[in-house]
Amino acid sequence: MKRGSMAYIIAFLITTGILAIGLFCPVIWHGGMALSVLNAASAVFLAAMRILILVFFLYWVLFDWSRD
Repeated sequence: MKRGSMAYIIAFLITTGILAIGLFCPVIWHGGMALSVLNAASAVFLAAMRILILVFFLYWVLFDWSRD
């Protein structure tokens, strides 16, 4: 088992979790309670979180793994 493989698994789970939240939360929020402002703000926040985590994930795979 390589050094850093647990961190790779954790980063993968976080990334898929953010993507799943981005897919399912708009469906939940369209239940009638949400304001359009809340939808817009949450969409921007989720997009920013996805970008940050995907950048971290790619950095980990491309640079940290090469040190093993």
